[in-house]
Amino acid sequence: MDFQNDEREFLTANRAIKVDEDGIERYVGLTEDESVEYLILSRANDSGGLAGADQVRYATLHDKHETARQVYARGEKSLHPSQKP
Repeated sequence: MDFQNDEREFLTANRAIKVDEDGIERYVGLTEDESVEYLILSRANDSGGLAGADQVRYATLHDKHETARQVYARGEKSLHPSQKP
């Protein structure tokens, strides 16, 4: 994923990203394609540039990601496939 260093640090600290079993960095709870889309939409949302269908899609991906992230944040699941929580 094309994260800036400060983005990666923040997302890692908040258990928002992981490297999956195929070695692909992505947002927790999202596929690789959804992660790329979510990153683009998140940046647009942060700058106030989302409306209409893009806003709906962002909200859908955000909810999916945040639901999964909460599981990791509570320690119910490990971010590393080889480790148990």
